[in-house]
Amino acid sequence: WIVEVEQYKTWNEDKESQLLWIHGKAGTGQGAIASSVIESLKKTRDPNSIVTSFFCDQGDENRRTLKGLLKIVVRQVIDLRQNLAVHLLSDAGKGKKAGIQDFDVESFSRISVLWDAFQAMAKDLPSGCIYVIVYGVDQLSQESLKEFFQCLHEL
Repeated sequence: WIVEVEQYKTWNEDKESQLLWIHGKAGTGQGAIASSVIESLKKTRDPNSIVTSFFCDQGDENRRTLKGLLKIVVRQVIDLRQNLAVHLLSDAGKGKKAGIQDFDVESFSRISVLWDAFQAMAKDLPSGCIYVIVYGVDQLSQESLKEFFQCLHEL
């Protein structure tokens, strides 16, 4: 039903709009709504666009930090467009001609490397965009929530 709501339609049709914020009280179906948005975008999106998702969980260390969010989203982008991995290699300090053997595993623990790589990947799409659906941002740690909003502000 979410895809029939006017706010969703306006956001989905507006090529300049970047943020659709859906909120509500706990237990009122936001998870189902997020899943519906993901499925709808996968079916109707521009073929050059990428749909990624992240479900926060304060009980899971990897799902309550911005670093965990960025690792998963960047991985989803690379899984769908392997050619964009060059930006992660480049941001890891290895240069644009680096190969898979050149991954600096330690650099992937830095939010700045992951965020810069994500932004470069988004800019490198020939057309289309990267959709990032995040469910449960309130379950991010306080520090990660602050960093998350700083990243959104940079977009």
